Amino acid sequence: MTNLIKNNFENIPKCDENDGCLIGLDGTTTFFNVKTNKIEKSQSYWELESDYYYKEPNIPNSVRQSRKILDLINEQFDLKVQFGNFTSRLPFGKYIYSSMIMERKRKNVW
Repeated sequence: MTNLIKNNFENIPKCDENDGCLIGLDGTTTFFNVKTNKIEKSQSYWELESDYYYKEPNIPNSVRQSRKILDLINEQFDLKVQFGNFTSRLPFGKYIYSSMIMERKRKNVW
């Protein structure tokens, strides 16, 4: 929490209020939900981790800050590993997540 506070996680800027921040309908959207005694808000970033859409040196500061927050979270929890752990426990079948992505699990292989 100390590193999150140092990196101003409570004030993650809104993507749609920043020049150069992209919004899309497909792909991956990362959500930040912040709830403290003083603040309750949700921010989202489309393709936050994509170097295809955000290229140096034109990466908006809001994207840089949000990537830093995501890196700090992943240092503690590794969200991709957590997602893999979750999906590996699912029974065989078809699944839809993120409102669009459909996966089929067969013999522990996606």
